Formats: sequence, structure tokens, C-alpha cells
Amino acid sequence: MLGSFKYTPDVVKNLVIINVLVWLAAMFIPAQVLGGFNLNHWIAIYYWDTANFAPYQIVTHMFAHATSGSYVLFHILFNMYALWMFGSILERTWGAKRFLFYYLACGIGAGLLTMGIDTAIVQYVANTIDPTVQQINTLGPVNNVYFKSMVGASGAVYGLLLAFGMTFPNMVLRLIFPPVALKAKYLVMILIAFELYMSISGSATGIGHVAHLSGMLIGFIILKTWHKF
Repeated sequence: MLGSFKYTPDVVKNLVIINVLVWLAAMFIPAQVLGGFNLNHWIAIYYWDTANFAPYQIVTHMFAHATSGSYVLFHILFNMYALWMFGSILERTWGAKRFLFYYLACGIGAGLLTMGIDTAIVQYVANTIDPTVQQINTLGPVNNVYFKSMVGASGAVYGLLLAFGMTFPNMVLRLIFPPVALKAKYLVMILIAFELYMSISGSATGIGHVAHLSGMLIGFIILKTWHKF
């Protein structure tokens, strides 16, 4: 990848550089410099009805990545590798302006749609409990909504994966893990099925499977509008 990076189209190259620089800043800038908090505290996206939420986070969250936890390196590496690998082809196919619009729309749309789903969860729970008996924010699903934060380019990246699979459905991809070859359209189908299962089962906490699906949905709507497949 490094040897080919200088030949990467401009938008993809700049997006990768920005994401890596923000990740490094979040990793190494002392919390004391930022009011006692890690950089991600300020640029992650929070639920709209909390004190930590700020409107600019709708954009900034998609340029931040995990700085702690077991998958800290996997998070940034997977997203940047997928952005470089699939985004480069799409940018050359669509052009810089259309590609950038699509990427940002999927990332921002994923954040907004996830927040909308969270709002629906809160409202559903609020309508099914007796507030005189139990406070809503003490309940499991709602507690998760109120106290979670979301970072990552995954919503935008999954939008790119969908676009690649729909634009080049029969292109054969040779995966590193697992070491198999399959057509792009089948990879997208497998990803959608996996994300749906993980979202419904709740098996993997701390990973935004709903945001992944949201980015794909936004991408599908845009592609349908463009008639690009």
C-alpha cells in the first residue's frame, strides 16, 4: 500500500492523511491540553439530548477512530485500507467532486440515521414504562444511548463498499482474511447479512453495526438517485 500511495487519487489520499493525523492527535496530545479530556471526547458524536452533544460532531466523528480497547489498531487500519482500496477506484470512476460528496454524505448520514434510531428507541421505552416507578435513563437500552459516543469513518467506508459492489458487481476480490476469492456483489451481501445479525443480536458491544448499515442505506439511496448501476 505504501509504495502505491503516491499514485492514490487526491481526495482519497487527503482523507486518509486527515484520518491518520486526527487519530495520532487523539492518541498523543495530553488530556491536560484539551480541558482534561482526550480529543475524541470533543469530536465523537453523542446523543442529541445530552450535554456532550454539539452539532459539529455530526461531521467530526467520521474523522476520529478508537484510541483504546482491543481493536484500536484494527479500527483505523481496516477503515483506511478499505478507503484506499475501494475509494481509489470509485474516485477515478466518478471524479473527485462526486466521490467526495458520496463519502461525506454516507458518513454524515450514518451518524444522523443512527441518532434517529436511538431517538426511536428512547421514545419507545418512554411510552412503555411508568415514569413514577423508574427513570428512563436507568434502563439498559436507553442507558446505552445516553452514555455512548461514536467515532469512526465506518459509516462512510461501508457506503463505499456498497457502492463498489453495485458498480463493479462481478469484479473478483481476493481477500486476505479469510483467504478466498469472491465477486464484489457477494462480499456486499455477506457484509449486509453479518451487520444485520450483529445489530439484532447485540453480540458485539462497542462496535457501531447500526452505523455500518446506515452508511450502506444512505449510499444505496444516493446510487439509486444517480442510476450508477
